[in-house]
Amino acid sequence: MKKIFTYCCTPFFALAVLGGSMAMADTVYLIDYDTPAVNPNYDQGDPGLGTVFETPGAGTGGTQGAEITFADPGAGGSALFPSYFTGLNNGATSPNPATSNVPGDYIFSFDYQAVGLTASGIGGEARLTIGSNVFTQPITFTNSYQTFSSSLASLTGLTAADFSTGTQQARFALFGVDGEFGGSSTAAIRVDNIRVEQVDAVPEPSSAILFIAGSFCLLGRRSRRSLNG
Repeated sequence: MKKIFTYCCTPFFALAVLGGSMAMADTVYLIDYDTPAVNPNYDQGDPGLGTVFETPGAGTGGTQGAEITFADPGAGGSALFPSYFTGLNNGATSPNPATSNVPGDYIFSFDYQAVGLTASGIGGEARLTIGSNVFTQPITFTNSYQTFSSSLASLTGLTAADFSTGTQQARFALFGVDGEFGGSSTAAIRVDNIRVEQVDAVPEPSSAILFIAGSFCLLGRRSRRSLNG
């Protein structure tokens, strides 16, 4: 016990507890599709390639989600490229303004699913535009909901000002449908819980307490040395 107490009262212990931190996330944009009406100004499929519904039960956990329907032309037909986009600056809940100029502080996430897919999966793409910065990532749709999450660190020019100027939009697309849904006329993809979050590292309360305790130990040792010296 004496050895442990002695270690706790050394400069090494005080420095170690300084390193503790935890991430706190502030939601900049959120679209959870629980609002009943579709706003055609920001929530739509590309012309002729799909109809967007905010459908009860289509979201994760049985909640409401966006459902984009289209007709599969079938194998050997002309491939269809369904896509869907939604504006973030006029359709999302924005509880916290963006404040960081560090691209890696931002996280883009969403849930996505195919409906009626007869193949094991179908390739697609997610695209996020913030100001003049464009983030793209290939994704694979399956018949089960999946969650995508990624840092925006690759957008090296991204700043807080980009969240209030230019375009703020999320877009989702399939790379080509020609039989993957078995020729169904009611094929669909679903999207839910589109988020952009700002993550900040802050000291953990426990680390701060330990640092204060370590500081008192150091002061106590110095006081004993002064009395003994």
